[in-house]
Amino acid sequence: MPPRPMPDLAEREGLVLSRASVRRILLAAGIASPKTQRRRQHRRRRTRSAQEGMLVQIDGSRHAWLEERGPQLTLIAAIDDATGKLAAAVVRHEEDAAGYFLLVQQMLEQHGRPLALYHDRHGIFKQTSKAKETDTLQEQLAGKQDPTQFGRLLEELEITSIAARSPQAKGRVERLFGLG
Repeated sequence: MPPRPMPDLAEREGLVLSRASVRRILLAAGIASPKTQRRRQHRRRRTRSAQEGMLVQIDGSRHAWLEERGPQLTLIAAIDDATGKLAAAVVRHEEDAAGYFLLVQQMLEQHGRPLALYHDRHGIFKQTSKAKETDTLQEQLAGKQDPTQFGRLLEELEITSIAARSPQAKGRVERLFGLG
């Protein structure tokens, strides 16, 4: 059984130290904990797109943007992946499909059509699991679902829809909100 420094110090020397203090003293002396520390999962950074307009990251963030002067609002923003420039932004009361329609309209008018949009797995972009329960047998067998309204818009505009697997994957647009 490994030694227990804190109770031993209290009994023998009359010293009462916190666990953190003992840990700091041991580390300073070059004595590491015998327990192996769990390593953080390494996330490989996704390389930026090669050219402006190839990939645009979009997301919404609900926050007290007006501080105490008004209600909480949702900022829906689009950032070009290659340049990090803000491509479009819309403020709404909720994160809704209408807000994303306005965002795409603004982006098209000011910057043209991107090749792809990188977004989270919100129900606006992809049908949720509740919707999957109502899929027809043919849809289930084919592994295909009808797109959402926003999905149909992207298909019409020939913009590829890419769903991120984590918020960290959309780091550029997440950092824009600066709330973390």
